[in-house]
Parts: sequence; C-alpha cells; structure tokens
Amino acid sequence: MTKEKITSYLDGYYLMIIDDLIGRWGNNRSEVVRKIIERWIDDNSEFIRNLINEKEKAYKRGYLK
Repeated sequence: MTKEKITSYLDGYYLMIIDDLIGRWGNNRSEVVRKIIERWIDDNSEFIRNLINEKEKAYKRGYLK
C-alpha cells in the first residue's frame, strides 16, 4: 500500500468537528481526517465510479484534453 502526505486547510467550524472526533475516530487530526475520507469513499464508491466514467466520456468526446 502506498501512502503519501497531503496538506489541506479547513475553516474553524470543520476543525472543531474534527477535534471533537479525536479519541473516537483517531488519536489526532490526521487520523480523524483519514478515517472521514476513507468512509466517504467507501460510502460513495458508485458516485465516484460514475464521475470517472463521465470523465472518460468527456475525453473521448473531446471536451477534455
């Protein structure tokens, strides 16, 4: 499995929610954010597949280069 560090900036409201999840979803902000992303991807896999298919169609039709 490949892992890479990413950086993101969030507004205070979202940081508060992430901080409130520390201890339940992870031991720090990074673990909580990772868990949120993993769960979102797992819960939305069909939506993501559709986005990928639409992007492929746009390439084939010349809308993307």
